[in-house]
Amino acid sequence: MKKYLFFLLCVLLFTGCEDAQLETGENSMVDVENNQINSDDKSKAAAEPPVLIEELPMEMHLLDPQPDGRIYLEGTYTNNSDQIVDRFSIEMLDPSTNERILASEHGTVLPGEVSITFGGGPVKSSLEELENLKLSYQVIHDNKTTRIEYDYKIGEYSFDTYDEEAYPTPEVEFEELPYSFEQPPNPIPNYWNCSYTNNSKMTIKSFNLTMHNTQTNRESVAASPDTVLAGETSPNILIDGSESLEDLIPLSLKYSYNAEDGKEVLVEYNYKTKKYIVDRF
Repeated sequence: MKKYLFFLLCVLLFTGCEDAQLETGENSMVDVENNQINSDDKSKAAAEPPVLIEELPMEMHLLDPQPDGRIYLEGTYTNNSDQIVDRFSIEMLDPSTNERILASEHGTVLPGEVSITFGGGPVKSSLEELENLKLSYQVIHDNKTTRIEYDYKIGEYSFDTYDEEAYPTPEVEFEELPYSFEQPPNPIPNYWNCSYTNNSKMTIKSFNLTMHNTQTNRESVAASPDTVLAGETSPNILIDGSESLEDLIPLSLKYSYNAEDGKEVLVEYNYKTKKYIVDRF
């Protein structure tokens, strides 16, 4: 009788352990499946860049022939995403010449904005005959920058995301280089003289002010390679503009100087993002 009870107890213990193992196994299987689903979701999310090409529609057209017969194209794109986009470039193939056509606009375009007009060429084919090859652009989001390229032939994206580098504030800030405009002594329609004052302690070696001409939707640039010492005002820089200075909106300011350690410093200030890019050589 004792042997029978002992045998029955062993059977019950064994059955309980097996049920526990089965239950644990089922839970483990569910966890594995859930983890697989979560992993698949993350992989799917990572497979797409933060801004798709459908969110950046382009409008392109051909210009009238030049006096020499050459024809160029120009256009704009609209940023329909909720991210900041810049460094936009479209590469096309002209089947009539088998040559690549590159049209790019490197300016910053905020969500909902239309880019400045950009162009490329010359082209021999009609707009419909041009074949899109690659579209590249950069997206600024969540203190990160994503460089994106879309290949039209294979219909695939390639992109790389990296953290924005924390550059220190440059020794010379853009506010220390105030600029002003005035009409030339002999007024030229839609042209202005631009000059700036160097209120910093450094010697400025170059100055490049890019503005958005809202009247023509094109860039107007005031560029000077002149050296301007501390406290000096630069020579006049002729800039193509419009009848009214209100049509000119600053986009970026680039300038260079030699730091106290002897290194050359190149600075770019973006008026839209209110951020600096600083390179030291």
